[in-house]
Amino acid sequence: MFSFSSRESTFLRTVSLLIAATFLGCSGIDDNPTVEITSPVSGAWLEDVVTVTVSVDDDGEISRVSLFADGEIIGVTSNIPNDGNLEFSWDTQSSDTGMTEPGTYVLTATVEDEDDNSTESDPVGITVLYPVKLTSSSEKDIQPSWSPDGSQIIFKTNRLDENPDIYKIFTVSPETKEETQIVTDRDYHGYPGWSPGGDYIVFNSYDIDEYEWWTMDIFTAPVTGGETQQLMNDIHFDDSGEWSPDGSQIAFHSSRSGYMDLWTVAITEDGMLDGELIQITTSEANDECPQWSPDGTTFAFMSDRDGQYHIWTIPVEGGTATQITSGDSEDEYPGWSPDGSHLSFDTLEDENMDVYVINLTSGEKRRITFNDADDRHPNWSPDGTQLAFSSERDGNWDIWIVEIPDILD
Repeated sequence: MFSFSSRESTFLRTVSLLIAATFLGCSGIDDNPTVEITSPVSGAWLEDVVTVTVSVDDDGEISRVSLFADGEIIGVTSNIPNDGNLEFSWDTQSSDTGMTEPGTYVLTATVEDEDDNSTESDPVGITVLYPVKLTSSSEKDIQPSWSPDGSQIIFKTNRLDENPDIYKIFTVSPETKEETQIVTDRDYHGYPGWSPGGDYIVFNSYDIDEYEWWTMDIFTAPVTGGETQQLMNDIHFDDSGEWSPDGSQIAFHSSRSGYMDLWTVAITEDGMLDGELIQITTSEANDECPQWSPDGTTFAFMSDRDGQYHIWTIPVEGGTATQITSGDSEDEYPGWSPDGSHLSFDTLEDENMDVYVINLTSGEKRRITFNDADDRHPNWSPDGTQLAFSSERDGNWDIWIVEIPDILD
């Protein structure tokens, strides 16, 4: 009879386990497949049709991968690519039953292999946005701007004339979708906006009969329509007028310095000229579309001073400009959130224009629109809960609104 020391016994047990693992296919080792949702990430906002990327891996053959939203299956496949990365197309609006408020969902994925082993991914929490279409013209409705009380959105449209270059001004109710034309004594209207009290409008116009668009000027008119006031009357190009929060000035961009720069002019409460022009920027680049901050101290604007259009800010009295956005994309048409903490803008990142917002403190950007068509000209509602924008996602340009989660300070 043989006897072994404790050391020898431990050695023999180890050898026995290794031999057993070899012959039994390492059945004692966990060979369950792995699965992870790699895009979108938790906290993302989504809308329209989005791509959900799932990464899977297994020692054997994977037989099935399923994707769920709140436990309801939204995609399944048995066609597994060699690199283990699958893309599911999810129409976030497919279950839309008239929702307008953002909805929260939890995404999970499961993977099964040929040995009936299965694994569920960690959950990914996301928010779905539900854009609402306000206008349905067969022509072009663009450049929306909320009224100060939030009851109307003003926009320009070329729906009333055979000449597509002639734009009129309309308003639309975000509640009822009822539309009203603001009739003035001008043929062309561009970039309409509101006075702080909502009783006057500002827009740019030129003499369409002479087709001298380079002589564009800034005009004001009562919101009820009628006779307009021309603020400038010269050969220079003046565009994108924006009323100051206190009602005492209008900012605009102009070619009168030889470059596109930002300018201001004093006006009366009823929209009449009341002072001299003041030049704000002196860059040799194109500085355009000034937007007053809610406290009236800062302009946001778009500029190509770094080689392509990005969003910048500058004190209203001039001085040093600060670059807000950068990168390879063109960023245009800024707009302030009501509390001044964020800017909205449109950008060309995925071969089409989409709406984004950026936190001015952290620099964090959030994408708002995801449609393959162009979405442009975002403008905040006075309460900060919605964005109006123009989009051609239905085949022509219309005015849309979308409610967003509370991100304001």
